[in-house]
Amino acid sequence: MKVSIVIPCKSIDSYVMECINRCLEIDYSDYEILVLPDSYNGKNIFSRNVYVMPTGCITPLRKRFIAASQSTGEVLAFIDSDAYPTKSWLKNALRHFNDSNTVAVVGPSLTPINDDIMSKASGLILSSPFGGGSESIRYTQSHSIRYVNEAPTCNMIIKKSVLNAIKDLLPDVWPGEEIVLCGTITKDLKKKIVYDPEVIVYHHRRRLFSPHLRQIWNYGKVKGSLLKKYRRYVRPVFYLPTLLVLGIIMGIPLAMLNPVARYIYGFSLLAYTSLSAANAILVWLKERSSKLAILVFIGTIITHICYGIAFLKGMLSGKI
Repeated sequence: MKVSIVIPCKSIDSYVMECINRCLEIDYSDYEILVLPDSYNGKNIFSRNVYVMPTGCITPLRKRFIAASQSTGEVLAFIDSDAYPTKSWLKNALRHFNDSNTVAVVGPSLTPINDDIMSKASGLILSSPFGGGSESIRYTQSHSIRYVNEAPTCNMIIKKSVLNAIKDLLPDVWPGEEIVLCGTITKDLKKKIVYDPEVIVYHHRRRLFSPHLRQIWNYGKVKGSLLKKYRRYVRPVFYLPTLLVLGIIMGIPLAMLNPVARYIYGFSLLAYTSLSAANAILVWLKERSSKLAILVFIGTIITHICYGIAFLKGMLSGKI
């Protein structure tokens, strides 16, 4: 089964070169690598099976569609330009296609061990059950093989025939395009997406605070905006940070007017802060770094608030 590895990017930088070189080390023989920068005027510096396809300034989703139309593989392996795979990435994924109902395989995107402390803090926020909620499965290997309804495209191996069949149904959004992509597969086509903890890529994280929060803001805003047309794909868990934000804002006047509301409000804030602190303590016990634990404590709270406001803004915006 031939695989086309697809790497959308803005330009070919050091992260892209790392991704390409690691892909060339994969323990699998029948594959090609398609790199899709906005523009590329350089010489072909790459060896076997690496093809550079300039696309102009378009979204990663559209770049993947272009790659699908030009690829020779039966299967497309999506990976982000700032990520890189393990050697067994494809072998561990392709075994699941023995089941004809399985049309996509996903796995965790782990934080590289050599990322700096600000990037590691970002990864720990996303991978903790309190910080990332049900989404934490995307960032840690401590889960078993299972079927999932949604997963990011930074680590997704999908049958090309399925992508071609549904591409006209997908809105051109980024980030968050996986919501409709995976929802169409699981809810409309009634096909399966398998999560396998051994289908691993390492994904460099956005550093705390500004780059990380910009990414979180964009995710929240897109997911909120998708409610207009794709409500059936948006899971209830996406609403929780917005409920937190609304509770903080609306609870202030209620607490000022009513003693009972004041106690409920104070207890709720204390409970949330305590859970954040407990999460930070777990980080300290694992990493033995007070600085990292403090960053995760502060970063988790700000992440939830940033996502909650962005999701609300997306809900109230006039377009997807």
